[in-house]
Amino acid sequence: MNSRTDHSHFITRYFTISPLGPLMALVLTVGLTPTVVAQYGPEYRAPQDVDGSRTGSGVQLNPGADQTQIENPTTANQLSSEQVFDLLFKEMDNLIPGDFEEGSAQKKAVEDAVTAFQLRDANRVIQIFKDQGIKDPDFPPTDLLLAGLSYATRDPKSARALLERAGTESPGSPAVYAAFMRMAINENRNFDALALLEMLSRALDDASLSKKSKDFYELQYLDGMVDIAMRQQRYSDARAYLTKQRGLIPTNPKVLLMSAELEFKEKNLAQSMEYLKQLQTNLPQTRAAETIIASWFQRAGQPDDARKWMTEAATKYAENPQVQAEVASWAVNEEDFPAASAAIKKAEIGGETPLSKSLKAKIAFAAESYGVAESHYQELYNKNPDNFDVANMYALSLIESNEPEKRVRALEIANRNFRALPENVVAQAVLGYIQLRLGDLEQAKSAIGRALQANSASPEIGFFGASVLREMKQIKDARTILDQALNHKGIFLYRSAANRMLTELNEELPAPTSDK
Repeated sequence: MNSRTDHSHFITRYFTISPLGPLMALVLTVGLTPTVVAQYGPEYRAPQDVDGSRTGSGVQLNPGADQTQIENPTTANQLSSEQVFDLLFKEMDNLIPGDFEEGSAQKKAVEDAVTAFQLRDANRVIQIFKDQGIKDPDFPPTDLLLAGLSYATRDPKSARALLERAGTESPGSPAVYAAFMRMAINENRNFDALALLEMLSRALDDASLSKKSKDFYELQYLDGMVDIAMRQQRYSDARAYLTKQRGLIPTNPKVLLMSAELEFKEKNLAQSMEYLKQLQTNLPQTRAAETIIASWFQRAGQPDDARKWMTEAATKYAENPQVQAEVASWAVNEEDFPAASAAIKKAEIGGETPLSKSLKAKIAFAAESYGVAESHYQELYNKNPDNFDVANMYALSLIESNEPEKRVRALEIANRNFRALPENVVAQAVLGYIQLRLGDLEQAKSAIGRALQANSASPEIGFFGASVLREMKQIKDARTILDQALNHKGIFLYRSAANRMLTELNEELPAPTSDK
């Protein structure tokens, strides 16, 4: 790497003014699961909180095999510092050609860099990457690896700038082409991705590339071609690329998973299950095959089939707490609260977990048992006050209290979340709703109005918007937004309150005048 490269923005962004606390635990852990979400679908996360922010940046430079493991993203915020280290190390491993040899200088360098990142020593991170790049011609550009860390910490703007600089400093690098290709795919820019894949293919013809690098980037090329073919429903092409991938890496988890999904799309369920069994053999922590199939049916708009497969999983794995937790998450998202409660009890065989408590809190909140929800969220919040989702829900539970001090506390927490993530539409909307409940209509209008403009506005944000419009006496507009929110498929935490408000709004509408 060019020693003149300026990394001041990276240093400032992550190690000087970051308000997110030690280890940046919230953004680090939330941002490390976009591949899981991409593979298994947004409907298959646990019931979404009012934010929908669990997908992190939604961009990943290289979705490696290790990240295809089925990990319930709702548990991400409870990771220890050691688990964060492991995930960050794997993130770097996914970007560096070859496998780390035990005790090698390369592996130690990456371990030291990740440790320095966790300790917020930016200069140390940069120096380690630069020194290793001098020693190892296969080592990716420093800016590329820093971009990987930026994406992991949910800062795509900084990551993009770092990638641009990597392209300028290292023109023709297959690592840069592969990174931009992956970014284009994750941003649904298929045409750009195909152009970058062509550039990557040409770069692989460079005689100066080592075999290790050629093999590594050829697999990335095939991975990208599979993703594009699947997105464009060119299943015969996807099958050809997957066959080649399995020939090169027969036990790779993502390849097995994509092969299973392809067979599912081609309605070959028996073969799909066979690949999923192979995946389970090679990656024991993988979700149950039945729950993966259920998620694909859900994504395909076939909820009855999804329910059939999920019910089968609930029965077959009655003694498996992990599967039961997933069944409970699915049932909450379907607003089947009796089934969810039954599964939660089975999931808690070994004791209550943050996930099970969170699910019970959602059930209570949706049932308007705000005191019960508050109790659960208070415990979760006390253990992890930097958890964005929990903080939001705790604040929303508190504002429903008749106790003035709790309502003031709700505003304090909402303000804290907003200061930490001022551009987040959920932070804006939650703060606005709490301001509305405290009688500050003007501030609420501003905050919720901005949130409603987002394409990803959730039904909860719609409910907040309808509440503001009602206060403004814009009854018809409020009713329109409520109708849209109530049509949402999936959990809507304010569904009961929204139905009640809609009835009241219908009564408040003036009677139509008759023409004479």
